[in-house]
Amino acid sequence: INQLRTLREIGKSKDLKVQQLALLSQLAVYKDIIPGYRIRSLTAEEQSVKVSKDVKKLREYEQALLRNYQEYLQSLENTVRARIKSPTPLTTPLLLTALHSLTTLLTTHPHFNFRLNLMTAIVSRTLLPPSHPLPQIVPLCTSSLSSLFAGDEEGEATLEAVKMIAKGVKEKGYRVREEVVRCLLWVRVGDVEKGEKGKDEGKVGEKRKKKEEHVSRKMRKVGKKEREVEKEMKEAEAVWDRGEVEKRQTETLKYIFLTYFRILKNVPTSDLVPAVLEGLARFAHLISVDFFADLLETLKSISETQFVNFVEGDDDEGGKARKDDKDRARSAFHCVIAAFQLLSGQGEALNLDLTTFYTSFYAHLARLPLSPYTSTPPPSSRTKHASQISNAPTQQIFNISTTDAPTSTIELMIQGFELMFFKKRQVPVERVRSFVKRVCGVALNLRVEETLAVLGV
Repeated sequence: INQLRTLREIGKSKDLKVQQLALLSQLAVYKDIIPGYRIRSLTAEEQSVKVSKDVKKLREYEQALLRNYQEYLQSLENTVRARIKSPTPLTTPLLLTALHSLTTLLTTHPHFNFRLNLMTAIVSRTLLPPSHPLPQIVPLCTSSLSSLFAGDEEGEATLEAVKMIAKGVKEKGYRVREEVVRCLLWVRVGDVEKGEKGKDEGKVGEKRKKKEEHVSRKMRKVGKKEREVEKEMKEAEAVWDRGEVEKRQTETLKYIFLTYFRILKNVPTSDLVPAVLEGLARFAHLISVDFFADLLETLKSISETQFVNFVEGDDDEGGKARKDDKDRARSAFHCVIAAFQLLSGQGEALNLDLTTFYTSFYAHLARLPLSPYTSTPPPSSRTKHASQISNAPTQQIFNISTTDAPTSTIELMIQGFELMFFKKRQVPVERVRSFVKRVCGVALNLRVEETLAVLGV
């Protein structure tokens, strides 16, 4: 374990290539030697107690590991901080190597100490402005967060990261890359039962209190100590229970919806809106019915604006084409899908006028042949920016995932049709006839495989 210091000393070389290899060497070592549990700090009382030789040796090893690991993380952060503001072709490989090391440690060992430090370093880099000279940094960081969300069964790390993202997006005035919002789609959430869980926990607490009434004071103290020890053991062994997971999921969803609603309210024309609408559609069954009316009004307002822009040619007040959304059809379809997804579950009992959404969907169908991503998903920004990395060794180091690529525009259109017509009990015949006519007209301007998909509706 003492050789870790030697590796750090090698990393202080003036040769940038040596520094890069030293960081990667330390990363490989820490990935192998980090234990599968969080190392707990010893209290003053525990340190004063005499222990066996083996226990003492283990404690010394753990403390040495923590000390070296902390210094390694500090060196990574210092490397990134010193070069991220004004990167050069010479320093970019070292900068990306340091970021790669941070993201790898977070995804491979999210349970270990200093997780909050890793998250702070990574989330802050996802909030870089779109004009940053190294656009590949944001996809690299959001990719690690997506992996963290997808694999986090306990939910504690996810909650911490989502809180940071929500706060950071607001502080940046919502001027962030779409990947930052899109990575929230990977958050693992189950069916969060509203109300029932709290009632059950209350009953358990009452039963325990009734039992404790018939227990002596001495036994209550013993029971309290046993519960404290059991809690520490769970933390050390990364054991979690269903109740705690559901609490964290509820809190996580609160921050996700808070971020979504802020974006829709403050920047309804931002290029973040498609990712927000996709997220609302995914988590619609977990949104409280109390918010349905306000949320649908917001979606209706967005849909009306999209229709007006369609009629007026998507020009801004100065007559110039808008640049904040390259594919308005996709955004319109996302809006309609989100609205009908909300109403397909808990909102079925609500009697609301959905004419605005039908009108917007009908109008934007004409744009389907003009969409650059009609039958193929938009190229993930990760793939696009990975190709911009000029240094060959760096390309071999980073494996930037593209598994979160959005669906194609035709898939969105088909999904919208299913929600509007196939899952609705009563649809006017005139409306069906109008949509069939529009779809047939659109199909004449598509490629063969695209036409087959559209006519298959």
